[in-house]
Formats: sequence, structure tokens, C-alpha cells
Amino acid sequence: MPEIAFEKVSAFSSEDAANQLFANNLLKTKDFKSWKCREWEDKSHVILETTDAYKVDNIEIGNDCSAFAEVLVSNTSAPNARFQVLLSTSSFMTPSDSKQL
Repeated sequence: MPEIAFEKVSAFSSEDAANQLFANNLLKTKDFKSWKCREWEDKSHVILETTDAYKVDNIEIGNDCSAFAEVLVSNTSAPNARFQVLLSTSSFMTPSDSKQL
């Protein structure tokens, strides 16, 4: 399967500018696709857009002290498009473990 070529970051909650982990990094080549929100955010998000349709057969999510992650998808060209859950809320570590680092 080809890698999804995202074309635009339409929204994000925050970025880790001190470490240059900007949301636009997710548009770059496979060698450097890292985004991180500011430290100690209760919730964060990034919304990526592409004009092509893809069948998703796997997804790679890195974790840096996040207790949970969820992935939502949407077809914005469809009328009344809504986000649907691709990966339901999954725990990478317990909330107390995520606060220890």
C-alpha cells in the first residue's frame, strides 16, 4: 500500500516549537514525520487533509507520555460529512505513568 500523501494541515491544538516538532512535519517525507503538542496538554489534535482516497491498512502512532490516543477519519467531500472512529480510544500507558515523566 502506498503511504498517504497529506497535502494540508487544516488545524492543530498546539505544537512543540522548542523541539521543532511542528504539525507541518507530518506533511514531510517518511524520514521525519513527527508532531508533538505542548507539554502537559489534557487533549490535543491535528487534522490532516488529502484530496485522494485511501484504504488504510495500518497506522503508526508514536507516543511521548500520552495516556490515550484516538484516530478519527472523515470524507469531507461527502455531504454532511462527520468524523468516524478508525481507532477507538486506546491506552498506551496509564494516566499515572504518563504523568511521571
